[in-house]
Amino acid sequence: MSDPSVFIDNIIGNAIATANTYSEQAGDAANDLIAVNAGFYVAPPSSSPGFSVEAVEPDIPEVADSTLTYEAQLDKLIALLSGQLANFFATYYPLQSDAFDEATAWMVNTITNGGTGINAGIEDQVWQRDRDRRTAEGRSLKAGIAVGYAAKGHFLYQGS
Repeated sequence: MSDPSVFIDNIIGNAIATANTYSEQAGDAANDLIAVNAGFYVAPPSSSPGFSVEAVEPDIPEVADSTLTYEAQLDKLIALLSGQLANFFATYYPLQSDAFDEATAWMVNTITNGGTGINAGIEDQVWQRDRDRRTAEGRSLKAGIAVGYAAKGHFLYQGS
């Protein structure tokens, strides 16, 4: 049987040889790129005295005071909208008379001075109908309980 260190040395040698081969290929590819692009290389300008770079600034208009612009536009917008809003209400909600104010005063008076604003006879009918409905619900519930106890063999005696 061979010595394991021989195998390890062989593996390491092969890895180094492969790495050297790929490194040489990469170097050759880099040299080829440099050779191809050599005609396009531009040397940086010399730093000799007399060399100057001129920058031309673009024509930018002066900015007006933003507060004055905002206030002027705000005044125009308020004038425009207030006129249109007044026309809207005049067209769709004409309050030529004091009917709205009278209705509001009647409602406030009716609610604050007792009552719901509903005719007393109609209000009494509503209360009677609700009382009858609740009484019928209670009787139905009691009858259901009695039937449930009777199904189990228990009976509720009269008066209980």
